[in-house]
Amino acid sequence: MEGQIVDVEYDDQQVDMCKIIAQHTDHYTVKPLVYDPDKYLYKFSHYTFQVPIESISGFYDTMDIEDTGQYVKVDGVHYRSVEDSDPEYELESGDSDSDTCSEISLYDENDYEFE
Repeated sequence: MEGQIVDVEYDDQQVDMCKIIAQHTDHYTVKPLVYDPDKYLYKFSHYTFQVPIESISGFYDTMDIEDTGQYVKVDGVHYRSVEDSDPEYELESGDSDSDTCSEISLYDENDYEFE
């Protein structure tokens, strides 16, 4: 089990990709994959923590994070997400009764007026 890539689901339904460091009778010791804002890349944290066995929500059946199809190795420590989204961007929780998804226009309406 050591080295296995897994998803850990927490009580708040958040899911983190982690690497199993050690297996115990009722829990795993894992290292989470974390975002490194200095490099704009991901890496496995040097901190470990213990999670109950039942909090493992998925096994990737690999020890290589690249085999998950979600990350590409950049160097010996860092990985780049294959998604193009910005990991620091979070949608603002707004009024769900809004008629539009965005309040900001990327172009001026006057540029596209018909005469």
